[in-house]
Amino acid sequence: MRASLWKRIFCVFYVLLVITALVCLFSFEKNPTNDRDTLVSEKKRVYNILVAGIDGTGVNTDVLILVSYDLDARSLKLLQIPRDTAVFSENGEARRINSFYGEALLAAKDDCGRSRLAARSACRSISELIGIAPDYYVFVSLSAFRDAVDSIGGVRMYLPCDMSYEDPEQSLRILLSRGEHLLSGPEAEQFVRFRSGYATGDLGRLDAQKLFFAALFKTVTEELTLGEAISAAKESIGRVETDLSFGVISRIVTDFCHRGENITVSYMTLPGEAVKLDGINGSRWYYVVNRSASNELFRRCFFEGEPDAFFEFDRERRFCAIDNETVCNIYFDENFDFRIYSEEDLNKTIPSRAG
Repeated sequence: MRASLWKRIFCVFYVLLVITALVCLFSFEKNPTNDRDTLVSEKKRVYNILVAGIDGTGVNTDVLILVSYDLDARSLKLLQIPRDTAVFSENGEARRINSFYGEALLAAKDDCGRSRLAARSACRSISELIGIAPDYYVFVSLSAFRDAVDSIGGVRMYLPCDMSYEDPEQSLRILLSRGEHLLSGPEAEQFVRFRSGYATGDLGRLDAQKLFFAALFKTVTEELTLGEAISAAKESIGRVETDLSFGVISRIVTDFCHRGENITVSYMTLPGEAVKLDGINGSRWYYVVNRSASNELFRRCFFEGEPDAFFEFDRERRFCAIDNETVCNIYFDENFDFRIYSEEDLNKTIPSRAG
């Protein structure tokens, strides 16, 4: 097999599982008794994986991405679920979706397996909300993300603006200038976490992360030699909490080898709008989801080619507070739209690496 094809295969899975751009290539099953090596779907060979990036506190999942990898279509789809997405209780009180992992972590009784139990619980809760059950999950810490970026020699990308922010409580200091950079692991963390300078706040950060995903994919596919790719993969092993088995990864890689080296990557965000809502803890910003646009997005991107597949987004209306007019206006708006970004769309603003 050509070295370029092996490199391309590595790139697909490196980007698939590096957080904030998906961090792990080969992961061994931590619970061999639950090994799942079979293909997820009999009709279509598609793997849906929930990827979560855990913040510096080790409690909140500040990055949530539903990844869909279609072996036959050779397509990779990344759906961002905003961390401030509002989930409502029966009495109409809102909570943010990024709190699920931390709540499960605090409730876990087994100290040795707390992170695994919390990851499983958060994955289950999110799947019940959106109406689609991820086949696997990958939870990644900030330190694993930084190390992954450093292991490939950094990511070359153009920063659209100056970035300056400091939060002593989180030990976070962001100081980046506009222009082309070769981002190290710590600098890449600064870029993907920055949001204070965007007019749309956290939504601006989601768009910036799309740029980072595209830049990472471009760096890995165009700049790494086969030896560098293998070395980076070794450094990433064992750094994540996941139920992916080596058997599953091997099967996907083997299948991909027989079907060519081209892959289409697309990026999207769960449709919705940011609003400020009153609650028991005062006024806070939340992201309110639109149901009809989300339904259409899932049908188009996650059930494409399966017209008979049953799917209903948010079956229990947990993303809606019926007694809140502002929330209802967003949630039930039938004219809400969404956009799917191609790799080409994002690469237009990302220059090639010089030299």
